Amino acid sequence: MASKICAKVYIIHRSPSFRGEQYLVEQLEKADNVEILFDSEITEIKGDTAVRFILLNTGPELKVDGIMVEIGYVVDRSLVENIVEIDDRNQVVVDEKQATSVPGIFAAGDLTPTPFKQIIISAGEGAKAALASFDYLQRLEGKRGVLADWH
Repeated sequence: MASKICAKVYIIHRSPSFRGEQYLVEQLEKADNVEILFDSEITEIKGDTAVRFILLNTGPELKVDGIMVEIGYVVDRSLVENIVEIDDRNQVVVDEKQATSVPGIFAAGDLTPTPFKQIIISAGEGAKAALASFDYLQRLEGKRGVLADWH
């Protein structure tokens, strides 16, 4: 979370409230250096060689040192929520090869407990899950698994 490394963080949110995971909202509300601006949108970014100010549709310009764009996400675990183990944060529990509590079901990305919910992390986990699932299928057919070479 940017609030852990920045002196001041503005959350510019175009809706009147958050629709995301409640635990994330609670973390934002606890942070002393976070100011949430609802019903707002950035209309202009100003700066010469770096970002210096942003203009909002709702008020005066804000002095900033940079911006991070995050549209948000909705994690849909409905396909597996009554099948595999889910932790207390509603995330699918996986091992180091992305295997769930049910043999043959693998999971990756934002619905798993991995830190740093970013596309590149999800892509890497997806690659691990794909290789592990291929290995699983190979072994079901009595063939040498692809992971045998990496153990």
